[in-house]
Amino acid sequence: MINRMQLISLSVWCLFTLQVQAQLSAPQLDSVRNQLKGSLNDTTRVKLLLELGTFKLDLATQTKTNQDSTVLLFQQALTLSNQLGQQKWKDESLYQLGTYYLRNNKLAKGKAYFTRVIKAYQQAGNKAQESRAWFRMGTGILRIGENYAEILSAFGHALALANQLGDRQQEATIRSAMGDMHSIMGEFNEAEKEYLRVLTIQKAIGDKRIYKTYFSLSNIGFYRGDFNSALSYALKMIKAVETSGNTGELDYAYFRLGNVYFELGQIDKSVEAYRKSLAISKQKGQVIVDVALAKKLSRALLKQGRAQEALHFLTTIDRKNLPLIIDDKMTMAESFGECYAALKQYKRAEAYYLESIAWSKKTASWVALVANMGIGRFYVATSQYAKASPYLQKLLSAPQGQVPANILMEVHLMQFKVDSAAGRYVVAIAQFQQYKALNDSIFNAGKSRQINELEIQYETEKKEQQIQLLTEKEQRQQSELKRAQTTRYGFIAGAILLAGLLGMSYNRYRLKQRSHQLLEAQQQEINLKNDSLRQILTEKDQLLEEKEWMLKEIHHRVKNNLQIISSLLHSQSVFLTDPTAQSAIRESQNRVHAMALIHQKLYQSDRLANVDLSEYIEEIVDYLITSFDRQDTILKQIAVSPVGLDITLAVPLGLLINEAVTNSLKHAFPSEQAGFIAVELTKPDRKTYRLTIRDNGIGLPVDVNPDQSQTLGMSLIRGLSKQLKGTLQIDQNDGVQISLLFMTEQVDHETFINS
Repeated sequence: MINRMQLISLSVWCLFTLQVQAQLSAPQLDSVRNQLKGSLNDTTRVKLLLELGTFKLDLATQTKTNQDSTVLLFQQALTLSNQLGQQKWKDESLYQLGTYYLRNNKLAKGKAYFTRVIKAYQQAGNKAQESRAWFRMGTGILRIGENYAEILSAFGHALALANQLGDRQQEATIRSAMGDMHSIMGEFNEAEKEYLRVLTIQKAIGDKRIYKTYFSLSNIGFYRGDFNSALSYALKMIKAVETSGNTGELDYAYFRLGNVYFELGQIDKSVEAYRKSLAISKQKGQVIVDVALAKKLSRALLKQGRAQEALHFLTTIDRKNLPLIIDDKMTMAESFGECYAALKQYKRAEAYYLESIAWSKKTASWVALVANMGIGRFYVATSQYAKASPYLQKLLSAPQGQVPANILMEVHLMQFKVDSAAGRYVVAIAQFQQYKALNDSIFNAGKSRQINELEIQYETEKKEQQIQLLTEKEQRQQSELKRAQTTRYGFIAGAILLAGLLGMSYNRYRLKQRSHQLLEAQQQEINLKNDSLRQILTEKDQLLEEKEWMLKEIHHRVKNNLQIISSLLHSQSVFLTDPTAQSAIRESQNRVHAMALIHQKLYQSDRLANVDLSEYIEEIVDYLITSFDRQDTILKQIAVSPVGLDITLAVPLGLLINEAVTNSLKHAFPSEQAGFIAVELTKPDRKTYRLTIRDNGIGLPVDVNPDQSQTLGMSLIRGLSKQLKGTLQIDQNDGVQISLLFMTEQVDHETFINS
């Protein structure tokens, strides 16, 4: 990772946008992970894999932690995209893999992934997407190393294609990135030229995102120490954001304005701008610039002598929304150090400054370099010049353009004090001269006058807007007054018309009164008939209720009678010694139980005509496994759609399941062999059902033909299948599988009764 890119906050706008997208809140991150666990192998899963991978990659980049798990997410996304045939997500997966390797300083491998996408677009003749691919590769390299030739080449290809297509919007985007690159290189003049070209294009095409370009130009002025230019573009930025309607960016716009006012020494205006930024951020529900804003606002409050208020602000800020990257922890520690230093609690202040430096050693961010400024300022203020010197030297030894002019000016002044205290007067004078030169450059009289003129111009425009609003308000009031007069005249005319209508209505009333008396007599006759009808309906409801009760009672009694039969069979089996006879009695009990269970379900249910098969099949299989005492060796697998069947279907279906499961329990698992029995009932369409009963037992003997077997169980299964008018199929494959396909309309009550 290169330092220059991170050391230049000119690119903060782009990086800031990327961070907002990558830094999911803790609840959002948990939500993505939970969705990923429950997602299917579809495009939604691809998107979730890429979203989680991007977050982890950005977080790992910022915190300097291991990124190995990240590449697995991108590879999974690529594999799934290929399986789904989704070219769009395949390309995005390749982009992210390329970005991953670029972040890990593997330039050739990273470029290879981008090149795969580029070649695909070249073969397809898609110049628009090819341009965007070159651009993404350029911005990817821009974040990881001083490979300016590679970056310029990528941007050059992207720009050439955009120009061929006449895509002014894409041209503006590319030139803006080229401006960022020149800024990182410290080539502020070249950067300014690119941004001004972008500004011209955006004005021509009416691009509402022009405020981002104003931000970049304001930053150039800020780093040059040209606060006249910085303020001018910051004010234009706010106006452009308001005009665009994208008020979601206003918090950052006021934050930028507050920074300019702070460096100009206009602390009251700075605090006002910061508070506006904070208020807008809270309305949005998230403080995007939380850490930087906290630092700047607390520092402005310290400048106003409100140290206790600044400390209270830092300690009460909503920490839940703070990002967890190292830069933010370092910045917060420095801010607490500044507060305690202002409160003259120097030991606590020094501890926080040293914590900030400790965090700075874990990152290469430009904030890490400026962190030396905080502790250096503290040691100079407390006359600990020897301790201050190493930190100031880090700032002075930084390459030109990496430290903003206003900060560098203060560093020269502090180094002057350090050298003077050490008796190095010649060196001290040189430091003071450099401080003076920068101070004169930044704060000369001409610039101060221009700044005042800009502020007056801005305030004038604000007042003109207020006047315009007042004028529009007055016009609205005049319109409302005219509408009120029109309404009043209309009311008078309406009253006159109403009086005439009332006269006519009274005449009509007298006529209708006679008709009403006649209608009343007719209504009485109708009411008598309605009362008679209600009585008939009430009696009908009572009869229906009695019928329902009787049906339940019938089912209850049938169930009880069947249980009596089962008990008699059980009593008979006690006196039998022949195992075959006992087995026959038990099977008969099971068949009786299968029918009794259906009648039990019917009288216990609110639906007297239908049996809930999901519960019924579960219970009958449990009963059979228990009756054969195979609970420990036989595993059941029940998969039944939530359907209800008429008793004419439920009884033969239950008996068929009873016979099939009984056959499996008796013959499929000899010598207490373990295994499973699966029962599935599905509904391929609205009228068709498919019943499948299978086991993983030893299967049927070789000499047994299930279609011709004359055993009682197989005969019953075939007979019940015919009763259901279904298609029966018995297969052997790692056990026995019985399949029955039947339709609900093929079995009628007469068939059931005659069976």
